[in-house]
Amino acid sequence: MDEETTEPKTQFIGQGSHKGKGLAVFTSGGDSPGMNAAVRACVRMGIYLGCKVFFIKEGYQGMVDGGDNIVEANWSSVSSIIHKVGTRILLLP
Repeated sequence: MDEETTEPKTQFIGQGSHKGKGLAVFTSGGDSPGMNAAVRACVRMGIYLGCKVFFIKEGYQGMVDGGDNIVEANWSSVSSIIHKVGTRILLLP
């Protein structure tokens, strides 16, 4: 029996491939190890893909209330947050 070996296909998500789409990032707040790193990764990957990325402050209530609780994020918004304690979304301008 002749078995054909097939290598798995590698799929890449191209830079700017989701241009014009939006991405909102929010957390429940409080101390949670690794949450700032996850927030940073979401923001930077979203920007890389061409999405408009937004922070939603105050968790679910901020999403309901809208207004000043929704702030557009940029690359520098998440600079130097990995080593900090607590969720940085709550403290961002």
